[in-house]
Amino acid sequence: SRALVILLGDGVHNFVDGVAIGASFSHSTQLGIVTTIAVICHELPHELGESKEVQMWLLAITAGMFLYVAWIDMLAHLKHDGVHKDHWALACLLQHSGFAVGFIAIFALGWFEDELYTS
Repeated sequence: SRALVILLGDGVHNFVDGVAIGASFSHSTQLGIVTTIAVICHELPHELGESKEVQMWLLAITAGMFLYVAWIDMLAHLKHDGVHKDHWALACLLQHSGFAVGFIAIFALGWFEDELYTS
């Protein structure tokens, strides 16, 4: 019964992907190609994620992307856009404390991950 539900759900999911690709190709070739690439990028992790060896590399790449966005991209925007001449110390304090709270929250989730799954 569980296998049938999974098969049915996967079939509906793939059908919707096919309808989206078909509809986008009927609108324009360029949109169809972009939608096809998007669906491939969406489905590829599902297929590759089943292998433990590939999963390790995908998790490392994903963690690197998140670190890049957090440290390089976001902090650069905060440095240039968020600092006001009148209240620069307050803006700096708020930005760094927000970053620290987010870091601590993610660290705590990782630290207590096993306990969250067992309860």
